[in-house]
Amino acid sequence: MRMMHPGTKAPQRPIDLPVLVSALGPKGLAVTHEIADGLFSVNGETAHAHEFTWAALGIHGTVLGEDEPLDSPRIRAAAGPGNALACHAAYEFGGDPTALPGGQAWLDAITAHPRTQRHLAVHDQHLLDLNVADTAAWNAGSWQAITSTTVTGTPHRIRDQLSVYARDGITEIVYQPTGPDVPGELERFIAIASDL
Repeated sequence: MRMMHPGTKAPQRPIDLPVLVSALGPKGLAVTHEIADGLFSVNGETAHAHEFTWAALGIHGTVLGEDEPLDSPRIRAAAGPGNALACHAAYEFGGDPTALPGGQAWLDAITAHPRTQRHLAVHDQHLLDLNVADTAAWNAGSWQAITSTTVTGTPHRIRDQLSVYARDGITEIVYQPTGPDVPGELERFIAIASDL
């Protein structure tokens, strides 16, 4: 590969950019220590955050409205895609999706695809919306786990969870909102996070 633009049209190379690495397991962590400027974690993983001066955690979820039910259409759109990651991660990392609420319905929908297409079926609409399997799980009750699979809750609960992440060594939150009102999701989350 060759960078084709002339030197006057880009920063002088080599370009020094800070790099976060998301790696699982001892070998991945060793490489992260060796080459990265910090760690990027997902799925609430904070066990190794204190080993790095920069430890970012990717999260999903939404701020609940007063008396808003967890299975509401808004919560489905705003936190459902993040909630679906529980089944995705269990399936991909050798866990048991059927141990999760709605997991059997999710697995049945995935295994209905030919084996060579299952990876694509799992990741269809990934973190944008619910795919066919995610919808089957939602309808079978996966929404019941949403406060443990995402950072979804009252402002007080979310503030408490962010404080726990900070105590665990997380130095940065990477919040990915979803749903039809991304600006509103960001505003509600920032209002909570800025109080810390």
